[in-house]
Amino acid sequence: MSTNGTKVLLVDCVDPHFAPSASETLRSKVGDNFTILTTQTAWNGGAAPLDFQDAQVIFIRATYNDLNSSALHANDGTKLQALVAAGALVVVFVGTCASFHIANLTGEKVTVTANNYHAASCVIWDHSSFDLLFATLGHRISVAHLLNPVWKDAQPQRILKSCADQLTGFIFGRGKGQIVFLPDFGQYDTDAIELVLTKILPSVAPHLLYDDSFKWLEDEVYLMPTLAQLRLSRAQERTEHEKRDQELERQYKEAWENLQKGWNELLSSSGDTLKLAVKRAFELFGYGAIDVDEFWKNQGQPERRKEEDLWLAEGCVPDPSKPGAFLVEVKSSGNGNAKESDYTQLIKYMNRRKAEFGNGALAGILAINHSYLLPAANRPAAFTGTIISDAERDNVRLVTTWELFRLVQKILARQIAAPEIRTRFSAPGALGTKIPT
Repeated sequence: MSTNGTKVLLVDCVDPHFAPSASETLRSKVGDNFTILTTQTAWNGGAAPLDFQDAQVIFIRATYNDLNSSALHANDGTKLQALVAAGALVVVFVGTCASFHIANLTGEKVTVTANNYHAASCVIWDHSSFDLLFATLGHRISVAHLLNPVWKDAQPQRILKSCADQLTGFIFGRGKGQIVFLPDFGQYDTDAIELVLTKILPSVAPHLLYDDSFKWLEDEVYLMPTLAQLRLSRAQERTEHEKRDQELERQYKEAWENLQKGWNELLSSSGDTLKLAVKRAFELFGYGAIDVDEFWKNQGQPERRKEEDLWLAEGCVPDPSKPGAFLVEVKSSGNGNAKESDYTQLIKYMNRRKAEFGNGALAGILAINHSYLLPAANRPAAFTGTIISDAERDNVRLVTTWELFRLVQKILARQIAAPEIRTRFSAPGALGTKIPT
């Protein structure tokens, strides 16, 4: 038996009538001898298939508004039956539900019919350990449907009936365990669960109770050599895992500072910070890149008017007077996309440099960190159709910094080579459709 206590799973016992803190309240009431777990079916906003988490005691509150999705959890009953056969106790509070809810979850075929009498007007049929539950909380029964079970071998033990002698509660013995079908106690189901765990479980399924009176038997001095070695191996594994995890965390933080933060600037920054991040990206792609402001400063012209941001050339120091040079303008917008004025400004700078350096073939690149207040993957298109068609005519490449970021990821992952990236910049137009998935 686990030293953490009997494992108890509450299925759909926190919604809709249970308060969110119901499981915590239950934990405080039943003590350390029980480990309380919770889960939800897909009918109640959870997931399918259901993970029963190898629980030893399972409570299911079968109250559902979804009376149509009859294929959900279709295979969970087989898993539950296996747990019961191995000795588990399952208690089902039958509330507003259809027969398929019970069949899919428990593997038992039970026809559920509305009861025309008051829900609390129930009578004990055959005496059982659950008499205490009915004697204590019988006035709290909120739903007591008429139940008609189908059985192949032993008949169920009938424990509760309506005032018209129709079955409302019964027990199926399955292998070493049992499945108990009870009326629903509504907001008092937590009280019912507490009573079952603390007062009824010892007589119904004593093998499921954790008794810490002999916990000292688990001390190392009493363990046989095989178990002592296994415990030692587990401790060593935990220690090694902690060491590896700490080292991985250290490496992660270091890589974040030295690698990730710099490239994140492609997606989150503007101004000179963004310009330098774009410059680093193109250098990674194999371009020579020059910060134009720094170039003119080094040429003794620090007062020259600032215009374009970068010059690029493939594999060499860029010179706007020579073939293969690019003029790069870097833009940003917190909420919008590229504007016509961004594009016309680039064209104005290109025309000035063409005249200044006598290079009519000078190409342009407009790079923009658009809508940067949004997550990059959720941003809208950056360039209008007009800008794209103009770029194809004017020998301009259009690229977002999100596209540059993705190319950086791919080149660092060795999913693409730098020459292939440069090829994608060889023709004018929008780069977005040229990035491999």
